[in-house]
Amino acid sequence: MVRVISDRWLQAESVVAISFKHLILPEIHPPHTKLLDLHPLPLTALNNFAYEQLYPYSHFNPVQTQAFHTLYHSDTNVLLGAPTGSGKTVAAELAIFRQAIGVLLLSLFNLFLHISFIIIILFLIFNFNFIYLFIFFNCNPECLIVTLGARLCTLPP
Repeated sequence: MVRVISDRWLQAESVVAISFKHLILPEIHPPHTKLLDLHPLPLTALNNFAYEQLYPYSHFNPVQTQAFHTLYHSDTNVLLGAPTGSGKTVAAELAIFRQAIGVLLLSLFNLFLHISFIIIILFLIFNFNFIYLFIFFNCNPECLIVTLGARLCTLPP
């Protein structure tokens, strides 16, 4: 039984019966993830020559191998608890590398958008409306020579 009583209204209370018959509770202590018997993952799995050169070994250890996909290819949160010397720092670096690649790609995409925007503006100015050419080159329409193949503005002699 659950009794709810208002602290602001007089005689405002309610009693509700709640059944816990089908309640599913989690285990008291969730089990640890077992270390799987995987083949060591080579450093070439990073697909980045600069990152591969940072490490003096050719393969990741079992802890790093098991956590690699989650750390390097997903946005999933990870809590990695392992003994000293088991490669937790390298595992953290893998997650940082993934973020660095994402930031680099986002920066390149933003640069592409800015360049595209500038190209569109230049196209609109120089190809869409000739009045902008008059303003840009500080000339009047009488001195503007326009051909079908190319649009040219000549300054008066």
